[in-house]
Amino acid sequence: MRYAYLVVEGPQDVAFIGRLLRIDGLRKIQQIQQLDPFWRPVIPRTFPPDGDLLKRVPVPAFFQSNTHSVAVHSAGGVSRLVDTVEETRAALGAQRDDVTSIGVFLDADWNVAARARFSQIKAQLLRIGLPTAEEPGVVHDGGLRTGVFIFPDNRSSGTLENLLEACAAAVYPELRDTARQFTAAAAMLSLTEEDRREYSMPSGEIKVVVSSIATFLNPTKAIQNSIEDNRWLSGDALKLESIGKLRGFLEGLLAL
Repeated sequence: MRYAYLVVEGPQDVAFIGRLLRIDGLRKIQQIQQLDPFWRPVIPRTFPPDGDLLKRVPVPAFFQSNTHSVAVHSAGGVSRLVDTVEETRAALGAQRDDVTSIGVFLDADWNVAARARFSQIKAQLLRIGLPTAEEPGVVHDGGLRTGVFIFPDNRSSGTLENLLEACAAAVYPELRDTARQFTAAAAMLSLTEEDRREYSMPSGEIKVVVSSIATFLNPTKAIQNSIEDNRWLSGDALKLESIGKLRGFLEGLLAL
């Protein structure tokens, strides 16, 4: 069995990577009795986490096939990515040497270039003893396979939502166009500065577009539910160059 550990920024990233793993033949594990015992040490045993009643329980999502067992872990933000890797390896104890792949996924965002973001993460990984390739989106194979992928394409500024909008343009073109029209119209409304605070962020507009699409497809539920349940990653979306590169990275990292 090949054991892989993937850490991402948030729950939408977990759903996105998880959907790609499902396309590659891994099934999502829901019942603990179905989970490979290897991962038991990383499952929280106390509630609430850190005494915070409002904090999400930091349990990874698990995906499994006859040959691979993969944990996809939300770090709760970019600043926690490498710390989460370090904490999980510590929890695994001697078993950590049985992990065959470690991957880190994050947004380029808008204020830091993708290359600079990669340099920051690479330095942090080296600090905890994990060498990685010299470029994002490339797998370093030194026995333990490691790699960093920066959304949307390892080069451009942006976030996972850029990939989601591209997928929507491929499989839900009319819905995506309507969501863009709604967002443009809503931006002209007389709203307070506080009302517009999130929209005014660099990624605010595209987040509104993607959220609007997801809300129509899966009303009242979070975007990650729509990613898991709807056709974002299907048909022509899988032919996109950006999705092809991400799938190629994942398949190389996990040796699928």
